[in-house]
Amino acid sequence: MYLLIILFPALASFFIGLFGRKTGKKGAQIITTSSIMLSAIIAIIGFYEVGLKNSPLSIKIFTWLESESLIVNWGFIFDPLSITMCVIILSISAFVHLYSIDYMSGDPHLQRFFSYLSFFTFFMLILVTSDNYLFMFIGWEGMFKCLKWLNYYYIDIIN
Repeated sequence: MYLLIILFPALASFFIGLFGRKTGKKGAQIITTSSIMLSAIIAIIGFYEVGLKNSPLSIKIFTWLESESLIVNWGFIFDPLSITMCVIILSISAFVHLYSIDYMSGDPHLQRFFSYLSFFTFFMLILVTSDNYLFMFIGWEGMFKCLKWLNYYYIDIIN
């Protein structure tokens, strides 16, 4: 259940990035916004379990790097602080997605915008739920790469 919090924005971003022309503008808006809202609902349920009942959870996906004394796992940790940040990130992102539906309605590349916006949310979630510094760095750099894409997107519209 906790991995779905992170997985829904990534899947929506990839789906709209690949099939955005087939889904159309309305489909891109519905898919990305509903996936962010669904992740927010799951994060609120997780906040009740982890934050209020104080039962932190660590999920190890696989071992990424292994050297003699250095073992770097690819995993996530859901403690009260990280699940609180997930709720905050997802609720703000849901409101941004909702606001962008009307604000960006006349944009010819709406699908790309919503794909980048969902991908930004995914990297923010990676940043706050990573269980080591290397994985957190990937979330940090991915987040700023998405901001750069959104900035280029804005510059292309103006010119």
